[in-house]
Amino acid sequence: MRQDNRKLDGDLAVDESLEFSGLLGGSIRVVSGGSLRLTGECVGDLSVEPGGHAVIEGTVGGDVINRGIVEIRGAVKGKVASRGGTLIRAPDALIRGVVEQ
Repeated sequence: MRQDNRKLDGDLAVDESLEFSGLLGGSIRVVSGGSLRLTGECVGDLSVEPGGHAVIEGTVGGDVINRGIVEIRGAVKGKVASRGGTLIRAPDALIRGVVEQ
């Protein structure tokens, strides 16, 4: 798993196995075959396409749009919309918006 702890502006597409512990000023898109472990912060939205997987242990400032597999152990400030994806939510996860399944 590649690790990245930089501060980045713009959006990020994940097509590999990545642990991101930095600060991203844009949104993240996890494509098919991509795997993300977010321990840092994403200011924008997180979208996971079919065949993609994301574990949120840090913070997503926007919405989560899930068409793959999403595990939430951290915080989501926006809504969580599962569009045919699998959602796993830890008991202590913080979601400020609504959860649409």
